[in-house]
Amino acid sequence: MSKSSAMRDFFRRHWMLLALVTTGAMLRMIFLSGIPPAIFRDEAEKACNAGSLLLTGRDLSGRLLPLFINVFGVTTSAIYQYAAIPFVSLFGLNEWGARLPAAMAGCATIIVNYYYMKRERGMATALWASLFLALSPWHIIFSRWAQQGIFLPLLLAGAMLSWRAFLGGSRHALPIAAVCFGMALYAYEVARLFVPAMLLLMSILYWRELRARWRETLPSVAILLLMAAPVISLMLSNHHSAQARFSKISIFQQGNSPAGIMLEFSRNYLSHLSPGFLLIRGDAELRHSAGVGMLTGAECAAAIAGIILLIKRRGRGDLLLLGWLALYPVPASLTREGVPHALRAIVAIPVIADVAACGMAWCVSLFPDRIQTAACKIGVLLQLAAFLPFAVSYFGSYAARSAFNWQYGVKQALQIGARLPADTNMVFYNVTGAKYLVAFYAKIPPGEIQKDYFAHSRYVFPPFNISPGLLCSKFTDSTAYVMPLPYDWPCAEKTIDIRAPGSFQTVMRMNLNKQRAGK
Repeated sequence: MSKSSAMRDFFRRHWMLLALVTTGAMLRMIFLSGIPPAIFRDEAEKACNAGSLLLTGRDLSGRLLPLFINVFGVTTSAIYQYAAIPFVSLFGLNEWGARLPAAMAGCATIIVNYYYMKRERGMATALWASLFLALSPWHIIFSRWAQQGIFLPLLLAGAMLSWRAFLGGSRHALPIAAVCFGMALYAYEVARLFVPAMLLLMSILYWRELRARWRETLPSVAILLLMAAPVISLMLSNHHSAQARFSKISIFQQGNSPAGIMLEFSRNYLSHLSPGFLLIRGDAELRHSAGVGMLTGAECAAAIAGIILLIKRRGRGDLLLLGWLALYPVPASLTREGVPHALRAIVAIPVIADVAACGMAWCVSLFPDRIQTAACKIGVLLQLAAFLPFAVSYFGSYAARSAFNWQYGVKQALQIGARLPADTNMVFYNVTGAKYLVAFYAKIPPGEIQKDYFAHSRYVFPPFNISPGLLCSKFTDSTAYVMPLPYDWPCAEKTIDIRAPGSFQTVMRMNLNKQRAGK
């Protein structure tokens, strides 16, 4: 067969998948530089460190090719920073360069998950899974900003695809699954609990296969342990930094009794299954939700049907999906802040789409053969209709409603500051992560930051909640004070309000002192 004939045959057999992937890619990339409306501090840090690794081989603190980066007092893996290097190289320090790794990971997840479900349940179910994933509000939200958690659905889908290949007889698939699970440990902290739990479940369900093929199992275990070793070492040797965030927000607080812990865990767990979270309001944090449910109504209804089907069948593959579904709220339920939390429960994204696909394929199969095609079309239309509330909210009013959550206004303040004389100080008051945001928007060379650029620049980052009066007395020359809330500023002679895009809501304020205002 000629190359052109092979291409035509490929497109003929895969046109539905290509259509779904194209739709998913558009929803993850269109207006990417403006929705979300601004770069958040975590995004700025990742992009700036990616640029630093690209140009100097070191992170902004000067560490050579680090596996982990300490940011805001918490040590996290550098997986996103390394993934962003080629994009920052191509597009520079801007919204596209920072966010494209997430968008590409989201698109890749649709493809990898399709092939996993095709092996697991057949092409029809795989296509339904791709539809639900392409139009998943939960997945789209996290595919559009620079957050390393988006790699978890991709790596889990890759691990499960390799696992199914192993069960199908492939000799090299189990080590690949081990690599995917090992990399997942670096994607986001919740994987450090979820991955061992999933591996335990898989070992229990398939221990005969693992024991019979021990020549493949043992090297795979060795690969997984080798990849996990730096994470384990970090948690043992630098426990305080590695677990700094979790220690503050966990339900295991001093004075909380075992009964109280169990009650809080149960309440948190159920909140991740509640209609308010899944269908109505979503996550209260607007960086994690568009103010509507994390799932569409059609996906949720199909997932319920899928759960019924899997319970009826109770095969090992069915139990594995049910176990995954049962495990997804566990890591997030161990915390007491921001619950229910869509990011800490991000491992739910592929499995809910997969279970919903099983349910939808089953429902269609219940119809007589002559009308199954019509039933499929109705199912697609229902999912499209159910997706509309999210699409209208996210691509409509979301930028204005979420501007404060995304620290909108820093870029605009810097643009205003660029029109002021070069001797004007710019003091960022109570702006979390302002150094990274300024470095990102001002495109300060990483080599300069490593040499403590900010200590001799016009940009000032005072301690949080320092007295405004003290700052006014310290900076007596021309100064612009940038702040996220409309504080009463004692030395302000002129105020410039920065409003959310398309809104009258003030999200950032710049106060100019007397010397600056008088010029």
